[in-house]
Amino acid sequence: MRKDTKILPALGCLVVFFGLFSATATNAARFYWEAPAEVAAGQATPVTLFLDTENESINALAGTITFTPAALSVTEASDGNSLVNFWLERPLPNATGTVRFAGITPGGFPGSAARILTLVVVPQAPGKTTLTITKPQVLRHDGAGTATSVTVAPLTLTAVATTTAPALPPVDTEPPEPFTPIVTRDPNLLDNRWVLIFSTPDKGSGLARYEAVESRRRLDDSDLATAPWAEVASPYLLRDQSLTSFIYVRAVDHQGNLRLSLVAPLVRPWYTKWPFWGILGIPAVLLGSIWLFLWKRRKIIRT
Repeated sequence: MRKDTKILPALGCLVVFFGLFSATATNAARFYWEAPAEVAAGQATPVTLFLDTENESINALAGTITFTPAALSVTEASDGNSLVNFWLERPLPNATGTVRFAGITPGGFPGSAARILTLVVVPQAPGKTTLTITKPQVLRHDGAGTATSVTVAPLTLTAVATTTAPALPPVDTEPPEPFTPIVTRDPNLLDNRWVLIFSTPDKGSGLARYEAVESRRRLDDSDLATAPWAEVASPYLLRDQSLTSFIYVRAVDHQGNLRLSLVAPLVRPWYTKWPFWGILGIPAVLLGSIWLFLWKRRKIIRT
């Protein structure tokens, strides 16, 4: 079974979990694009996908953007200022001619200009090429995740030959939004092992990736700079299932800005608990007192 055929049931389950009842409507939601009338062949150009909900509150969506790889390449996919709060399938650039996406917005959203994602595309030669969306899915914010009808307005790009230097991308110096990862487990997820759940938006260049590292000791800035960071995705299966490690997660946007979050150990190792040192301390004090008494007595006898 193709991966995208499983998205709608997964979206439905999460919508029911997050959903609150709202009024239903019969209008169709509509995906549409915003892009320049003409683009330069061989130069990177941003094109943005929007959703018009037709005044209907929705909280989940999915689809597959398709294009001809010989005519167009996608070099970057950004979710900056996106309607989507949690991605089930984050849009990623590739050379296959497809970009899949699926996500949810807890609480629902009605509106006519909801930004979903931005692609940076490079036309390979002068001429026309089209981006469209196959298998579009939009679910209502009605507590049951009811599918609504969807229409798609394809994007036709007209690429022209030009000698103009490419425009520089806008500078983004703001890190992703603060976030709090959650340690949890579920019998239906990864054999009931402990996982870390996390998500955060980036309103500038968009989120590029998450990285994580686990350590039995707290790390300072110099340690973090040289730590063995690994790219991860939520839910992240914790390596330390004893929950005695510090867990560091950082969100990285497309221009390298970082947002760091720390989860302290949920279980303190036995050797860090005061009763342990109390148990060891009492015999140590007694033995020290006995030794001191014997040493003083021996000194008196000698004198």
